[in-house]
Amino acid sequence: MSGLDESELRAFEESVSTFVTKGDAGKSSPREIWQSVADLGWSSLAISEASGGLESGTSAIAIVARNLGEALLETPFISTGVVASIVLDQAQGSVKDPEHIAALLEKVTTGDVVVGVAVEELFGDPAFVQLELGGSAEKPVLDGRSAFVIDAGIADHLLVPAKQADGTIAICLVSSDADGVTIDPASSSIDGRDVRAVTFEGCRDVRCLGAPCAAIENAGIALRLALSAEAIGIMAALNKMTGEYLKVRRQFGVPLARFQVLQHRLVDMALDEQQSIALVERACNVVDAGSDDAMRMVLISRSFTAKAVRRVAEDSVQLHGGVGMTDELAIGHYLKRALVIGAMLGGIDEDLRLLSEQPQRPWFGDTAPLERTLVQPNPATV
Repeated sequence: MSGLDESELRAFEESVSTFVTKGDAGKSSPREIWQSVADLGWSSLAISEASGGLESGTSAIAIVARNLGEALLETPFISTGVVASIVLDQAQGSVKDPEHIAALLEKVTTGDVVVGVAVEELFGDPAFVQLELGGSAEKPVLDGRSAFVIDAGIADHLLVPAKQADGTIAICLVSSDADGVTIDPASSSIDGRDVRAVTFEGCRDVRCLGAPCAAIENAGIALRLALSAEAIGIMAALNKMTGEYLKVRRQFGVPLARFQVLQHRLVDMALDEQQSIALVERACNVVDAGSDDAMRMVLISRSFTAKAVRRVAEDSVQLHGGVGMTDELAIGHYLKRALVIGAMLGGIDEDLRLLSEQPQRPWFGDTAPLERTLVQPNPATV
């Protein structure tokens, strides 16, 4: 992916922050927020310039995800603006009717279309794919059940993987209102986000995108960075709210913020946030530079931020006391979202497993041993 330079990123971050903090996004539905995101051009960040997008790089995607996470806004940015945009854009060359995909991408950039994505099956172990693609190449038929499709309830199209007769996995694009498609009426996610099971029974309105491995890998990288950036936004919000609460909550006649042990806890929470920022920024820079070490750095940042956001969220609940468990306070809602982020894509264990399979590379690009000059002690000071 191409990327914005430093000055462009700063200006972009200011505009995103202004929208999230000063707008009425918090009062809108996910679909309305998505339309606002598209009006600002953010729906096309991951789409190539050749397809009418901005091709702004993962750093820009991370900025939007972080701010959305900080405000706890629900919108199909990750499913449609990141994963579906990358897969559809980069898989155009493998379909028989690329004009249809191009028209769909144009509707994504204008906010007129939402694409639900089965992310757990798309980026997970192929053994967990429950959909089967039968029929012929000209008339494919889709059967089975996909358990976790993000934004399926508000989607116009669904992007799901399916097993073919030869055992390979194909990516399928299906209209959500097609015959043979049944979307569960209730969400199955503890954070209240739109994640639903979808059943396909003899569905023939299927466009097969083949198995675009590079597109899936690139979408997986962008997805992990977006989730990591969202986790940073959650940590920023929790640290701010918890610090302010400890300044006004009094015990033994003084604010809780005066107790040194709680100050140490706040410092640990702030360190988790700052370390996560450094790792994600580094990962975005590596990805946008096209480095061979991109996936390795992404997995490192993702595994750390998933742990960090859970620690910060749990500490925030504890420092708030009983009120931190209530639905009336946002703390508990941030905790639920943090738990979901940490569990997605197989969780931290899967990230570490994938990390162990990455080739070992020297951090500084030089395999030669460092030559150190030992400083001889001064006899006068011994």
